[in-house]
Amino acid sequence: MNKLFIGMAMIIAISCGAAHAGKEGGGGGGKKEPLFKTIASNIEGWIRSGNADAILTRLPNGISLSQYKSQMLDVLDNYRITFTDDKVLVNEHEKTCRGYVDDSGVNQILCNNIQFGSDTPENINELYRQVHHEFAGLACGKDHLKSMCLEQNNADDSDYRISDFISGYLRKEVVMRLPVVKVPTTNPAHLISSGTCWADGYEGRLASNIKDLLIAHVASDLGRKGISINASSADIQMRILSTGTSRNGYTDIYFDTASFQTADGSALELQFFDNRNVDQMAQGEFKNELASHGFDREGNPILPECYIKAQYNLRVEIINARSGVRLDRFTFPPRVQIY
Repeated sequence: MNKLFIGMAMIIAISCGAAHAGKEGGGGGGKKEPLFKTIASNIEGWIRSGNADAILTRLPNGISLSQYKSQMLDVLDNYRITFTDDKVLVNEHEKTCRGYVDDSGVNQILCNNIQFGSDTPENINELYRQVHHEFAGLACGKDHLKSMCLEQNNADDSDYRISDFISGYLRKEVVMRLPVVKVPTTNPAHLISSGTCWADGYEGRLASNIKDLLIAHVASDLGRKGISINASSADIQMRILSTGTSRNGYTDIYFDTASFQTADGSALELQFFDNRNVDQMAQGEFKNELASHGFDREGNPILPECYIKAQYNLRVEIINARSGVRLDRFTFPPRVQIY
């Protein structure tokens, strides 16, 4: 059984081992250098594991997911970090860190000991933002063209257009780390789509529909137990990969994280389990379901603009994030959803 681990309690942290070749330290950093390397290692693992694919919707126009991943990994695999007690200046402007490529092609990062914060709960979001920015500012492609950099390292007004969103992907363990759980290679929810679903904007419509369905299921199940959820607190990270023609095809849905809060502020998370052994809806039953929506003058079923049929579905468990206690479970999605 293929098991999807979703939520804070199940995230796998990267161990903080010594930096391997190509990721060197320049000394002078005390505790700051290992801290920088730990965060950099976690960002690298987050990207390589596939969890960073969730950042696709945050990327600026003109930057693809594959470009983001390849350029970031190129720098993460070839850098040297150095800490100093001296001021770090860029065109006479004092900065926390400065990145540049040396004559041998190594990405050099120089940071100030005092400006670079400590590993405390109140600083962790800013530390991830800062470290990610240092690599994004050096991620300029094979030819190191400034116009190709993911972010711009300017003297007085640096560009954090991607790094500003990084803290939103942090998940709590013993300490804050980006998730590096392996993204499944099989379909956790494989849906068949037809009608005009493959027109422009289909994926966004489907994602919105699936999220609304999931929130409604959680609210309904917990409501029977007298527990109210704050629907606006729902944080559901998912990816939709579509293959097919303009008339039919397959849609693979991957849930990366799903969390909620109750009306009283308690944190909830969802865990998804493969449920392929459930009976699939027979084709005749499926046609009858569609036909129930009406017939045209010739007696043919009137098909909705868009519909999905679950090839198989998931068992979803609602977990109290603090205690780990299972509050309820349900099957998702419905066998047929029409919209």
